[in-house]
Amino acid sequence: MSDHKIAFGAKKIAEKPVLRCNLLFSYKIYGRIERRKNCSRHRAERRAFVEEIF
Repeated sequence: MSDHKIAFGAKKIAEKPVLRCNLLFSYKIYGRIERRKNCSRHRAERRAFVEEIF
């Protein structure tokens, strides 16, 4: 789980403007603990994004 994986997640989210506010969420996916208030407005889109990656 290197910086490459983290950068990949950030890039994927950056390509989806609706998910841009959840950029820190990608770090949590790849095992980095980032406690940040998530935008609940995009919770469904965020869940779909996680399923898309895996």
